[in-house]
Amino acid sequence: SKGCPLRTLDGSAGVVQQVPADEEDLVVPPDQVGLFIGRGGENIKEMREKIGGDIFIGVHQATRPGAPQRIQIVGDNREKAKEIVREKLLEIKTRAKGREKE
Repeated sequence: SKGCPLRTLDGSAGVVQQVPADEEDLVVPPDQVGLFIGRGGENIKEMREKIGGDIFIGVHQATRPGAPQRIQIVGDNREKAKEIVREKLLEIKTRAKGREKE
């Protein structure tokens, strides 16, 4: 696969550990991954700046074609990070629904 592997919840590279219950909703539909990441990763960078501290936000590849992709957050200020990621997910879902109506 491209790029570096996403870190596991313990911060090491490798197989991803079980998803914590409070992060089960941190998924993005495959057709909205680009909107979530942004051009050149600008949305990820913007979220990291808002959160502050040493934070990693990554999107895992889908477990099967067409399946939602899980968002992983590792580092400082995880609670704030989850809140900001959820806001971005809501924003892109709202934007996507608006495009469907056009």
